[in-house]
Amino acid sequence: MGFVIACLCLDARGRALADGVRGGLALATRFDEGSASTGSQGEWIGAWTPYGEVYSHGATTRLDFEARRRFDSLPGAFSPRPSADVVKLGFATQPSPFTNLTASGRYRRSRDLLATEAGDVVSPGVTETGEAHAFLQTWRAEAGFDLRSKSRATPGAVDGWSQSTGLTLLPLHTPATSWLVSAGYQNWTLDEIEVLRVTRVTTGYRRQHTRWFSSEAELGAATIREPQAEGTESKLAWSAAASGFARWLGIPLDSKVRVAGDVTTTGTLELGQNLAGISVALLGEHSLVAEGGDFVAPALLDLGSVSVADTLPGGWMGAVEASYGRTRLRTGGGPRTETSRASVMVGRRIQTWLSTQTAYSYLRQDKTDSGQVDRSHRGRFEIALTASFR
Repeated sequence: MGFVIACLCLDARGRALADGVRGGLALATRFDEGSASTGSQGEWIGAWTPYGEVYSHGATTRLDFEARRRFDSLPGAFSPRPSADVVKLGFATQPSPFTNLTASGRYRRSRDLLATEAGDVVSPGVTETGEAHAFLQTWRAEAGFDLRSKSRATPGAVDGWSQSTGLTLLPLHTPATSWLVSAGYQNWTLDEIEVLRVTRVTTGYRRQHTRWFSSEAELGAATIREPQAEGTESKLAWSAAASGFARWLGIPLDSKVRVAGDVTTTGTLELGQNLAGISVALLGEHSLVAEGGDFVAPALLDLGSVSVADTLPGGWMGAVEASYGRTRLRTGGGPRTETSRASVMVGRRIQTWLSTQTAYSYLRQDKTDSGQVDRSHRGRFEIALTASFR
């Protein structure tokens, strides 16, 4: 059984109440069990995670930076080894009433199968994922950029990369309605080779029906190019979106839905609410991704997830999460992966700077290729103590 008895916390105040630097240390011991292919099993492992945050929250600008690294003390090892790194950056500013700029990025490097995201296809070894998003909104125009990458150290695994950019002009714009013209570009790259590119031009209409409810529809054309095929293909491009429809129907939830079609049909549904210490979030997604790994072409991802978190009297807190993801090639046969996850956590704040958590996590993945099914699973029981100052 591995354990550590130590605690280090840092807290450096900035020049204003909304600026500062904070840091701390999370100590944990866990018991892992599962299929032999998922790594160590039936062992108690000690872990410690130092972390730091820098934040600046002004009247019109917000900046958040976070970095953490987890070390595992494995049985028989002479020194802890890094097992998971996470870096996050968020930025938002509103220099004028009709101008908003947001940007965010995240990098994760992990050799722990359970320290991955919902929808990820997991594999032994080190996996690195990265995301970057940016969005600029003005009275007459909007622009956005998204990038996702994933690489694995597993021999023979394919690295994936996808990016999209878009520009929307609003030539006729009122507080309630907008006629818009949009142009967008997307590409999917596997092992540094572009395998699919989509360029689309659309025109459409956006309306703010009520304070909460808005809708949007676009129609146009898309040009699809697959470098391995000859020539290009033209298809109808369309999209429809709505925000706040749940409240319009009398349901007290924040809501967003978007469906689009060009090279294939994709869609996203989001429902959520934060009220009186309770947080609920539901997500449904059908998207085209550059997953890589065993997938040597763009893959379709079907993802559903739900999470509930609650803050209870007496400093207690709890959270439950579950997700299901299915990944398969867009065309033809090839591999198919189904990944299910579930976790439950109960914690309590002992002091303003000290809290404890007890959690159980479970992961199951079924890989099907050429009629052969490879099933693997992994479960984890963990007790952690986290110290931090605000």
